[in-house]
Amino acid sequence: MRKTTLEFAVLLPLLLLSGCSQGKALSESFFAFDTAFEIRVYDGNKQAIEQVKDLLLDISGDLNAHAMEAEDGLFALNRDRHLDAPSPYLLECLRLAVGYKQATSNYYSPLLFDLSTLSKQAIANGQLLDEAIVEEELAKSNSTTVSFEDGISIEGEASLDLGGIAKGYALDKAKAVFDTLGCSAYMVYAGSSSLLFGDTGEAGKSFTLSLRDYPDYKLQTKRSSASVSSVFEQGKIIDGKMHSHIIDPHDGSDVSDHSLVLVVSPESDEPDLNARLDAYSTAAMNMDERQMEELLGGYS
Repeated sequence: MRKTTLEFAVLLPLLLLSGCSQGKALSESFFAFDTAFEIRVYDGNKQAIEQVKDLLLDISGDLNAHAMEAEDGLFALNRDRHLDAPSPYLLECLRLAVGYKQATSNYYSPLLFDLSTLSKQAIANGQLLDEAIVEEELAKSNSTTVSFEDGISIEGEASLDLGGIAKGYALDKAKAVFDTLGCSAYMVYAGSSSLLFGDTGEAGKSFTLSLRDYPDYKLQTKRSSASVSSVFEQGKIIDGKMHSHIIDPHDGSDVSDHSLVLVVSPESDEPDLNARLDAYSTAAMNMDERQMEELLGGYS
């Protein structure tokens, strides 16, 4: 692999991806994208925390399929099926999502909102969706397209879900703010699935990525990004198999080929690095090792 290629590890037995570093930090914790966020800066830059937090909350309102307040956001698009003047965040993120769908050979898809919602509701109750419902919802997804002519239009019956890449997309925007403000020592934790690292603020020190239930696994990193997809946080064993929120867009199955996929990359000039990592980690959950090598090894 070239130096620009993603470094990745698969089949890691973790429940939670966490990050920590040495040194004192200013921090801010809040909820966005229906999950817990934490921003830490290690150089005393309060302005960076405030601007990044406001930015993440704004993006969350636009890209959350359940956020009814934003009339130019994803909820409104799913409801009305067309927006003449969509949020710039929605327009850009959805364009990326459509591109990732093609790049991953449809192993990542933003068109599974309805099927995913029904599946998660069933799993939470210890049940599985009837195969006829899965086939019906999958047919809707497969026959739906997105048009960017005169705004955004959904052509078909399926609804959109950007949850697979929204946090990564937001971290890309957060990094741009840190760069603009000259803040290089920071960490942003987006739930247990997406992380953005700058420097630690201490010479020679790195952050430590650790696995909650496997403390012997540790990865030293800085100036990097990480994305993890896992069945553990939202999965449940039913009839002897682990079923989760991760849907294979090809057959509608909620039983993934892997328990977890972790993708870590050094920082780059790519403006969509974190969003791409999120899409690729999701896609790889239902790929075999050869397909993962082709997807991640072909990254540039």
